[in-house]
Amino acid sequence: MKKINNEVHKNLLSSEIEVLKSLKNSDNILEVYDIYNTKNNTYIITELCDGGDLSKFISGKRTLAEPEAVALMNQVINGYNNMQTRGIIHRDLKPANIFLKNSEVKIADFGFAMKHTDCRKYSSYNVGSPVYMPPEALNENKYSFKSDIWALG
Repeated sequence: MKKINNEVHKNLLSSEIEVLKSLKNSDNILEVYDIYNTKNNTYIITELCDGGDLSKFISGKRTLAEPEAVALMNQVINGYNNMQTRGIIHRDLKPANIFLKNSEVKIADFGFAMKHTDCRKYSSYNVGSPVYMPPEALNENKYSFKSDIWALG
């Protein structure tokens, strides 16, 4: 559960909800079933991905067979294409934000994601995980679709 205690976080949550709504019914994107607001909290109800995240999956294996790695990456790229088609930049794409449901990949955690047209509004600070950020995001706080491609490797 996310606890929102300042205006920046409220804006990010609002942006995340808009992004999630725009990605509804997209392949390889975590499905959101409902969003509930109470006086003090917002709850985002999603599908269960009981296979864990890709980071844990990879670290639990010594190596991935090439066909398995290709199949996983094809699904990640398909999810990325669905985001790009809808004008969404994830800005924190990494194995820990990619979940497994049976043999299906689901991109999740859209807390820093936003519409491509909104990226200039939030360019005064870095978001995401530095090890997956491209130089222009680290050095100049500039994000684009290319930022997500960089994160994919």
